[in-house]
Amino acid sequence: MNNSELERVQDYIKHMELHNRKDEYKFKRYYLMKYLREGTNLSLSSIGSYFLKDHATVMNGLKRLQVLEGCIDYQLHTNEVSIRFPMDGLLVNSKSFNGNNISNSLRQLERQLLFSKPSLAI
Repeated sequence: MNNSELERVQDYIKHMELHNRKDEYKFKRYYLMKYLREGTNLSLSSIGSYFLKDHATVMNGLKRLQVLEGCIDYQLHTNEVSIRFPMDGLLVNSKSFNGNNISNSLRQLERQLLFSKPSLAI
């Protein structure tokens, strides 16, 4: 993502209702958080600062987004945002592989290996 695209996202965020808890506003924020996470090298804290939130809120939003992406309500509320800021071009980002954040995938694999029970198969 280049600087002009980042400025376009920032301008869009400035005109959003950042403190509204209705689903339509939350879902748009979650979408843009993911968009920024996959398209830039910004930290969670930096992304949160655009939304007047902290890094934990961004992490929570990204986790919730994994569940919400298949929901019809989510798709309806984020349709306009997804047209303006499509995720398609972000999949070539160096931080992602097949659309998944590499560091998150490695952490999940480490947790599975650490907490899995050893096999008793002989």
